[in-house]
Amino acid sequence: RCRLGKYTEAEPGLLEAYSVFVKARGEANEDTRTCADTLASFYDLWEKADPGKGYGAKATEWKAKAGDEAAVGDKK
Repeated sequence: RCRLGKYTEAEPGLLEAYSVFVKARGEANEDTRTCADTLASFYDLWEKADPGKGYGAKATEWKAKAGDEAAVGDKK
């Protein structure tokens, strides 16, 4: 849905998926981290489509959860 520009429709499902992964497998699990990375990419796309509304900051937060230290940089 995000590829169709339906970000508000896609967001709840992605967040729910992450919650399910955390409960079932824990935050450090590779699948959970992949889900967090997907959320980071999702918010990056949303920021490009609708800049200046905080989606870039959300992408950075999800990159940190995914363990993408290089993408987060000095924001730690």
